[in-house]
Order: sequence, then structure tokens, then C-alpha cells
Amino acid sequence: MSSLTLSSPSVSPRTLVALFSGGLIGLVVWEVFARVLTPLVLGGPLEPAGLIISLFRSLVDVNPGRPAAEVIHYLTGIFFYPIGFYVLTRIASFGAVVDGIAWGVITWVLALGVFAGLAGLPFMLNFIPLTWMSLLGHVLYALVAAVAFYALRARLAR
Repeated sequence: MSSLTLSSPSVSPRTLVALFSGGLIGLVVWEVFARVLTPLVLGGPLEPAGLIISLFRSLVDVNPGRPAAEVIHYLTGIFFYPIGFYVLTRIASFGAVVDGIAWGVITWVLALGVFAGLAGLPFMLNFIPLTWMSLLGHVLYALVAAVAFYALRARLAR
């Protein structure tokens, strides 16, 4: 069922703990998928740090280096994407599974549709097999993060 009312702009510390914990759990699952399972299917891992490096080079002509790009990737997965998820689900929420799948598709489009384009790469990388593994990875990340968030929030509310 959809919730179309905006809730209070204040967010409790418990909600933030649940939100960022969900992001962390989702990111751990993403990393296993990207670095272990994807190479078994495609012969190489998903490389979000590579996209971040390309984005920095294209936009500001700076190479942040792999360690900094990895940190940006981790901060995005743990904090920034979950904040976006939370904001959007205050507008409309259809439950953990649907919210998670939808958020996964949104983060995939952001990564390969928007950020890849800004990095000078083809839109959605021309829909090569890596594009579809990225979709699976983003949906898996977001689904796990959403389910964990809702479960942890309910548990912390008790």
C-alpha cells in the first residue's frame, strides 16, 4: 500500500542507525556480488571505483586514485544512497521488497545512465553484459539494504 503523505522532516537517531546499517549490509552483499560472483559470469568484476575515477577525470580533470574512489564508493553505498532511499520512501512506499527493487533500478540508472555519461562513457555502457550484471548488483544491494533497514527500524523501535 502506498503512503503518499510526507512525514516529519526530523529523523530519529534510531532510524539513522537502521538506515546506515542497512546501507552497510547491502554494500557488503554488493561487494561479494561485484568481486566474486560477477567475475565467475563475466570474467571480471564490477568496478565502481573505475567509474568514479573516470567521472573525476571527465568533470574536473583530476584522478582521485583508486583508494579515494573506493572510499567514495563506500560512502555512497553506506550513507548517500540510503539517504536518497529514505527521502523517496517518505513520499511513497510500497514495502521493503518493492521499495528495494525500485531503488536498485534507480541507483543503476544513476550509475550507468547519468554518471557514466558524465564520465564520457556511453549511456548504460551500450547495454553490454556488464550493464546487466550491474543491474542485478544494484537491485541486490538495494533490496538487501531496504529489507535490513525496515527490519532494523522495527527492531529498534521496540
